[in-house]
Parts: sequence; structure tokens; C-alpha cells
Amino acid sequence: MRWGVIACVVMLAGSASAQDWGLNVAGSESLGLDDGVEHLGFYPCVVVSYTFKMGEVAISPGLGVEWAAGGDFWGFMATVAADYPITESFGVDGIVAFVHDQRRGDWAHAGYYAGLGPGVSWFVTSRVTVTPNVLLFRGLNDDAAAWALGPGVNIWVLLN
Repeated sequence: MRWGVIACVVMLAGSASAQDWGLNVAGSESLGLDDGVEHLGFYPCVVVSYTFKMGEVAISPGLGVEWAAGGDFWGFMATVAADYPITESFGVDGIVAFVHDQRRGDWAHAGYYAGLGPGVSWFVTSRVTVTPNVLLFRGLNDDAAAWALGPGVNIWVLLN
């Protein structure tokens, strides 16, 4: 089984204003599911996101970089999260992610993953949101693990 699964995912802004730039700092455990459950790595990531409202739902596309703590894997990620506020303090989320993950500078053998899953956002303040989440990833090429699970947490901070 190939190393290189990332489940680090960007979550979205809270209920600040209609259009917000955010800095996301997140971490996710990456678990390979091909031959039982296998620890693949812990992935911190940093992402810049832009949140806008569509009715009551906040949509947050983001772009960022991830790396394996204690390993030499890293890559880029693109995500889109949608948050529906349940109360002033909490919301439920749906997340879609696309991740590129490679060993050092080996671009030719990078793994590519598509994932989706739920999250729950806690709007700590109008400037800070904490979001635990879990995504199921599917490898898209031969250099990727077939399936991976990524439980994680994201902290979003308003930039503007």
C-alpha cells in the first residue's frame, strides 16, 4: 500500500459577514483502509478560504498546503465546505476535498484523492470557528491508497 493519504480538510467560516477571507489551521489523522486500519500519518495543513453566503448556507472554497508530521510527504489541497447554522453557536457541514500528496519532490508519483464527509462547526466568536470533521477519501490513481479515513479538526480565523 502506498503512503500518501491526507485527510486534512478545510472547514468554513462561522456566521461573521457575507464575504470573508479566512486562514485555516487544521490537523487530521490519516488512516488507510485497504488492508484493515493502518496509520498513514498525521497531517497538519494551512489553507486560505473565502466564505460567502447563499441564503442561510455559508460556502467556503479553499486552497492550501499539507504535510505529514514526522514524514516526508506533502502536497496541495482544494476544498469546498458548506455550513448550515443550527443555532447562533453551532452549524452542520458538508465537505468535499481534492488532495495531491507526494514524497519529497517526487511529482511523477504523487497520489491524488477525492473525499467527502460531515463536520460540526462551533462558532466560538465572529472571528473564530472550530470544526471537528471526518472525511472518507478514495484514491484516484495507482500511486494512491484505495481508501482512507480522515478524522480531524480545523480552526478558522477571520482575516478581514
